[in-house]
Formats: sequence, C-alpha cells, structure tokens
Amino acid sequence: MKRISLFLWLSAMALVAGAQEKIYPKDFGYNNKVKQVDEIYYQYSIADKRYNITKEQTLYFSNGKLTRRNLLSTILGVVEYDIYYTYNQQGRLSVVIEKVNGVEKGKYNYVYKNGSLVAISGVYNNSKEESSFEYNTKGQLQKKIAKADGELSAITLYSDYKSVDSYTETVTNYLKGKITGSEITRYLKGLIIAEGSCYGVSDPMVLTELEYDSKGNVIKRTSPKAIFANAYEYDDEGNAIRAMFGGNQMGGQPKNVFRFSKITYISGMALGVTDLNYFFVSSREKNVESYKAQSRLSRPKTGTPQSGSVENWASFADSSLEIYLLKNADGTYKVLDDKGNDMTKDVAKIKAPNNLDLMIYDSVLGYTLFFKGFFSATTTVGEKLKGQYLDDSANGAYFVRTNQGKNVYMIYEGKYLSLSQYQVAKSVNGLDVNISKEGKKLFVLKNYYDVNLVKEDVFYPVVSP
Repeated sequence: MKRISLFLWLSAMALVAGAQEKIYPKDFGYNNKVKQVDEIYYQYSIADKRYNITKEQTLYFSNGKLTRRNLLSTILGVVEYDIYYTYNQQGRLSVVIEKVNGVEKGKYNYVYKNGSLVAISGVYNNSKEESSFEYNTKGQLQKKIAKADGELSAITLYSDYKSVDSYTETVTNYLKGKITGSEITRYLKGLIIAEGSCYGVSDPMVLTELEYDSKGNVIKRTSPKAIFANAYEYDDEGNAIRAMFGGNQMGGQPKNVFRFSKITYISGMALGVTDLNYFFVSSREKNVESYKAQSRLSRPKTGTPQSGSVENWASFADSSLEIYLLKNADGTYKVLDDKGNDMTKDVAKIKAPNNLDLMIYDSVLGYTLFFKGFFSATTTVGEKLKGQYLDDSANGAYFVRTNQGKNVYMIYEGKYLSLSQYQVAKSVNGLDVNISKEGKKLFVLKNYYDVNLVKEDVFYPVVSP
C-alpha cells in the first residue's frame, strides 16, 4: 500500500473534503476574529493516574485563511507535523507543503480551470499522488479520482445536492484494484449531519448522526449503539476555550477527550489557556483517581525518525521575570516587565478583598503576581512596585483569609470564584475549610483557622483532597 500523508490521516481531515476546503476558522470551530489558536488535548490514563496529552496543535490564520498548522502527536511516539498553505491571487489554495520533524516530506500543487479545482498533484515520501475532479453542467462537483503512483486509491462521488454546501459524499477506497472499504458523509449547510464507514464489501454501513449548538460545534453524536455528548465553555467572543468530546469506556478507562485553547485575536487580545482546567474536567469526569496533568510535550529534533517517547517539557513560564506596577496620577496603573514593555492589556487584574492589594494573572504563562499595598497611600504616584510570585498551586486556585476568617475568597485564572454553588464547611480537625459540591469534596483550604500558619490578606494555594 502506498504511503499517504500521515498528517492528513492523523488530523482526520482532508485538504479538500467535497467542495469544502478546510482552510477557514469555522472549519475548526472558531470564528473569523481569530489570528492564532493554540490547543492541547488531554485524556485520562489509569496506568499513569493523570491526564496525558494526546496532541498539541497550533493554527495560524491570515486574512481569514489558514496559513500554517503545527501538530505534535503522540500516536506514534512524539512526532511533529507542520503543514503550510499558500494562496493564489484569487485567494484560492495553490501550494501545500508538509514537514515531519522539520524535514519536508510532501508538496502539493492545486490547479484551477474557470474558477473550479480540477487537479491536485504532488509527491509524498517519493510517492507520486494525484487527484482529478469532475463537474456537471451546473458546476457542481460530481467525482474525485485519487491515485498513488498511477494506481487507483479512491473514488469519491458527490450527490443529493440541496445547495452548494448541502450534499452527500461517498468514498470508495481501493488497493490493487480491490475495494477495501467505503465512507459516507452527509453535509447540511456546511455541517456534517451524518457519517459512517465500513471495511471490505460485505461489512454493513453504520451511520452516526451529529447535532450542533448555535455556534456550530457538535454537541451530540448518536449511533445505533451509543450516544456521546460534548460540552463547551465559550469566551466573550463566542469561541470555545474549553471542550469535552464524549467517548465510551473500555475496561473502566474513561475515553473522554478534553481540549483547552488559547485564542489570540486579530485585535491582539488573547483569551483562554491550554493548561488542564480542574473545574471544567472535575465537573464532567468524576471516576478518576487524580486530576493531575502531564507536562508539555518535547519537540523532536529536526530529522528525528517518526518514533520516540513522551518526555516532560519544562514549563515555559520564567519565574525569574520581574513584573512591576506603575502607579499613575489618576489612580490607574500600568503593568510593565523588566524591559519596560507595557503588559497592561495582556493580564487580568484582581483587587484584593482588603482593597489595598492588587494581583495580576497572566493567562499565557499561567502565573499570578501579588502587589502588596498598591492602593495604599504608602505607594506614591510614579512609583514602580515589584510583584511577588505566589507559590505554585497544583490546581491553579488560591484562597485568602480576611476579616478574621469570617469571609472565604478563592481566585482562579484571574477571577474570583463564586462559592455560592459549593458547600463550604469547617473540617473535622477544626483547622481546614472543605469546599464540596454534590457531596464530593473538591478543595481544601489548609490551616485556614490556624492564625499562626495562615495570615490575614495573604494568598495561599488551594489543595486538592
């Protein structure tokens, strides 16, 4: 069997799927406001008792179209795939280049006639690949014929057109002249509403139906054997920064996959983080021993063979970076790094309950800094106050004891966490505070009532039970 582009197989997305080129933000579940999307996918491992990273992906867009897609996959060890997209003067896809571990493996050229795609040709791992396209008199795509080194590899038929983006796509795969399987995909207004596949000739075709939310993301997959539900949390711009893709369980192993996205917008604003979000995961997956997550994947060196092992990648947050607050005459402030760069718009700001201190949270690097007494009279106008890094928190949450312990406050990702949806109670030992939901203990505020260990107006890491 001829080797085809592994990147395209791993991503489960062809460059041209029917009449739809997968090059727009909406094809990946985002809107046209995005410039770059960083994604990390996690799945729980019973053996490792943690959430392992299954892949890391970054999407780069320019003028509303994909220009680069970088993927770190763990299916075959840690392998890095890079795919670059260039466009002609009409804005149509013209050249695609694919690299594996930094080495170019494939290049594809797109040929158009009268505004329609008529051929794709290229070489991948010294294997010549080509596809031709046929249209009816209405200009609707009818057939795609794919070959590898001159040998037929697939025939795709397009039928049941209701509109330009509502039709049925049927793929028949071949190897040495024999049918090896087939696939069916049904589109409605550009969205896949049903899909299925079978192997060989006698294998029955089983279809899975898909349902979407108002933002165009799949919320339910229904097959004759199971129903899988997805869940999303959106930022203020309407893009999913947290997602759960529901799956079944095999041998007690949860098969849900969690995706966390950091989205950089054309405006320069960045929302979301790629770290595993404890609150999002724990509320949707409860039958696990730990909510710890694997560190980032290490990138293979250029030219590394497509195999290897997962290694920890040290956090890119540099805790030696010095951050300052500059107090302005009108009561406002600027956040500056040690080189004088203005970071004010890049971080979230939180006023402490005592109304004297200020904290900032950097969603990119994931750190929280504390500026004691910034709003007090002792900090003068024009003074640069150096920030203090808070101790690392395993779940990213912190608590503060104030008003002689009468009020409990928690912060998470630059915001106060509303405790109204939780049960807050003193522990049996009389020292800790337990935070629970639906009878399950989620957080522990260690030594909250020990005034010798927990000082007033000081932030401490929240502990997971």
